[in-house]
Amino acid sequence: SSGINAEWPLRPGDLVDVFKDEVFHMGGDEVKGACWNTSSEIREYMDAKGWSKDEEGYMKLWYEYQTKAAKAYLKARGLDNSLKQHKAIVWSSSMTKGENIKYLNQSNIDYIIQFWGNLSDPLEQEHLRNIVKSGKQVIMSNFDDLYLDCGFASWVKGKGHNWCAPFKPWQGIYRRNYDEWFETNANLSGEALKEVHAPCYFAEFPRLTRGMSREMMIGSPGSGSRHLDGTGRE
Repeated sequence: SSGINAEWPLRPGDLVDVFKDEVFHMGGDEVKGACWNTSSEIREYMDAKGWSKDEEGYMKLWYEYQTKAAKAYLKARGLDNSLKQHKAIVWSSSMTKGENIKYLNQSNIDYIIQFWGNLSDPLEQEHLRNIVKSGKQVIMSNFDDLYLDCGFASWVKGKGHNWCAPFKPWQGIYRRNYDEWFETNANLSGEALKEVHAPCYFAEFPRLTRGMSREMMIGSPGSGSRHLDGTGRE
């Protein structure tokens, strides 16, 4: 959706009334400027604003929409007149890369970033460093470790394995050490993801063992205490 006459669909009786949590996930995954560029209405709107039709211009458009969405969210929660800074979650994206993350600092919402990138990719490693450097809280959901539906049949293209194959074994989750990415007292949490498309009867036990590995890893920081054979752990 664009910033043109944007009305975020949060009204009393909608999602905010259903989900009572203090922190709301506002999405922001895989927003594509190239899609906006196919709309003559959006191009004309950007021309009227004097915005370039490149990443910089689309970031301004996205920021405008995100600002309206944030105001709608706070109003739906009855917090629009509050001076307190409130929290919401957004996915890591082009808006959390490089200088673009500045747009998420221009609000009375303190955004928590849910990072889903591949930590084996140097570009995504730099992406995570950029988020951490900004001081944002981070939810780690890097798909190379924590997308627990990986390795099942594809439900997008209909053939073969899904996009994030292969299967993620518990050993890889347990080995992961986030100390290199975060300061000792950094704001870090972890969420292991399992797509609802994975068959429950097949996924339940692998999900349990891998989830336990995740909790043990978080609870025992420092690579020196992580031995897969169970020895040497303090």
